[in-house]
Amino acid sequence: MRKLFSSTLVALALAAAAPAFAASQGSGAAPHVANMTAQELLAYQDRIDRDLDKKQFDYVNSANRAKIEREQDVIRNTLAGHENLDELDENARMKVFNAHENVVAIMNDAELDKVTCKREHKAGSHMGRTVCTSARERRSSTEAARETITRNRTCAGADCSRGG
Repeated sequence: MRKLFSSTLVALALAAAAPAFAASQGSGAAPHVANMTAQELLAYQDRIDRDLDKKQFDYVNSANRAKIEREQDVIRNTLAGHENLDELDENARMKVFNAHENVVAIMNDAELDKVTCKREHKAGSHMGRTVCTSARERRSSTEAARETITRNRTCAGADCSRGG
């Protein structure tokens, strides 16, 4: 009973992680990891490799690529010679799950470092300039602006030079 519960828990966790990664890939539907064989999971990792090699995810830096490769090695070595995840003991299933989660997290985090550029016009000027920022920088800038506005509203009429 405990083994069945552990298998179900790992399968559900892997299934929950796959859509997040698929969304970052923009490749459509993610495979249902709960129903995947070991070979299908390995094929999924191979697809990640091919997409990285084709520079589809050129914003994944070399350090993150090395981390992905290490985690994929864990997945591949643990699944070697197995047809299904159920053939693995609980520790091995957790090892595969954690490695897969790390790959998904790296890919999702790398999406925040993808740089996009846009033309901006300074107020009162027809001259535009190209501004290139990452999603992480845009989010940080938005949060800082929001904090400044909130602090200025809170500090109206008071001495706010001490930070709030």
